[in-house]
Amino acid sequence: MTVIDKLRDDLAKYRKLIMIDSGFLHKEAALKELKNKEHIHVYASEIVSEGNVECVDVDVLQEMKKQYLMYEFSDKFIIFGNSPQYGSVWNYVELGIMSFSEALDAMLLPN
Repeated sequence: MTVIDKLRDDLAKYRKLIMIDSGFLHKEAALKELKNKEHIHVYASEIVSEGNVECVDVDVLQEMKKQYLMYEFSDKFIIFGNSPQYGSVWNYVELGIMSFSEALDAMLLPN
């Protein structure tokens, strides 16, 4: 199964798909909060699969990110990452404007 087919299948099954980028500063906190959330599926590398969190290879994460940036095919697929190139809600956390839990709640709002 290709990465795009996997994403398409998972988009049909879950309300939100979250990819946690390898260098995300709040990776452990995000995994702790997300692992038991209903209707959400999480992809991350270098972790143990648990609950709704799936461990995928770094190459698969990069392909998912490439597909997302190329097509932005759904607002149900979210990338948690640190990027100086693209502003995000996580910048507000880093600046102390929002707490981590407020940012996470904002990212998980229903479509």
